Amino acid sequence: MGAAAVAGATIALATTAAAPEVLSARPAEQRNVSALGRAGESVDVEKIKPGLWFTDYSGPIPFADVPDVPASMSDMTGMGEMMPEVDAGPQAPRSFSGGVPSPVLDAYRTAAETMNPMAPRCHIPVELLAAIGKVESGHARGGRVDKNGTTVTPILGPVLDGNGFAAIADTDDGVLDGNPTWDRAVGPMQFIPGTWRRWGADGNGDGKLDPHNVYDASLGAARYLCSGNRNLADPADRDAAILSYNRSTAYRNMVVRLMEAYAASL
Repeated sequence: MGAAAVAGATIALATTAAAPEVLSARPAEQRNVSALGRAGESVDVEKIKPGLWFTDYSGPIPFADVPDVPASMSDMTGMGEMMPEVDAGPQAPRSFSGGVPSPVLDAYRTAAETMNPMAPRCHIPVELLAAIGKVESGHARGGRVDKNGTTVTPILGPVLDGNGFAAIADTDDGVLDGNPTWDRAVGPMQFIPGTWRRWGADGNGDGKLDPHNVYDASLGAARYLCSGNRNLADPADRDAAILSYNRSTAYRNMVVRLMEAYAASL
C-alpha cells in the first residue's frame, strides 16, 4: 500500500466524531484462559475477548525500553501527520476469512509484505499480527473501520493513572488519547502514545501516521516486533517479541495458540 513512514512529525488528534470505545478494565487473562483449552487442543478463536492482559497496561512497552532499530531498518524514513478530527463515515464492506474481517486482514497482510523486504531477517508472519490484533482489539472490534481503514470509533484502553494499572504520565498532550494528564493505549493494536511516537508508521501510503488506522497500526506493530534484529521464524525470537509487546506468559501463550489457529485458516 505504500512505503513506511517513521513517526517523528508533530501529531494532531486522530479520532472520529463518534464516542470512543473503551476496552474492559478487567484483565483479559482472567477471561480468556479457558478458551485456550489444553495443550494439543485447538484454540476457540471466537471465545477470545480483547482487553488488558495484566495490571500494568495494555499495548507495547514504552519506547525508552525498546531495543534499538536494526541497521536493516534504518532506511525507513519519512514524515507524516495525524488525521484531523473528522467523521469517519460509513464502515467498509466486510467479509471474513478464518474469522478475521477482510479489511483488517488486508492491513495485516500489507504490513507483513511491506516489512519483510525492509527487514529481511525478520520474517514476520501475517498470523502473528492477526493473533495480536485479535487479543488487543478483536480485530478492530470485528472490522468496524471506514474505507481507509480507520476505526469508526476510537479504541482506547483505561486511563493509566495508577488506579489498578501502572501510572504512565501523559506523553502526547492528549493528542492521541484525549487525556492531557495520563496516557491510554490507543487504536486496534493498542499502542501507548509514547511508543507510537517512535514506532508509528504510514501503512496505507496516505502520508499520515494514525494509530487508529488499522494499516498504520499494523505496520507500526510489525516494525516494533521486528526490532532488535529479531528473526521471528526462530521461536525464541518470536517469543521475545511477543513478550516485549506485553510482559505476560499467559499473553504469550495465547498469541502463539492463536498464531497456530490462524496459520491453518488464513
